Amino acid sequence: MMSLFVILVITVSSMMRE
Repeated sequence: MMSLFVILVITVSSMMRE
């Protein structure tokens, strides 16, 4: 479950960086 959360955070961060 933690892995999923980490992936979600990275995805959101990538979108915010754009």
